[in-house]
Amino acid sequence: MQRRNRLASATAQLRALDPGNTLARGYAIARDGQGRIVRDAAALAPGQALDLSFAQGGAEVSVTATRDSRDAS
Repeated sequence: MQRRNRLASATAQLRALDPGNTLARGYAIARDGQGRIVRDAAALAPGQALDLSFAQGGAEVSVTATRDSRDAS
């Protein structure tokens, strides 16, 4: 029984970390032209192309402007 509980707990933790589940909650993953995940708006420049991945599909976009975290909403 204890082994089953540990397995269920590990399964739940893995599901919580699954990028697909994160996307399903409304988040997107942004990648630069080299396929690297973008984590900081300061790494972007106006005109730079990005590839966005959503739970259902994706989009190619171009950066028009950036802002720091104090201005983001």
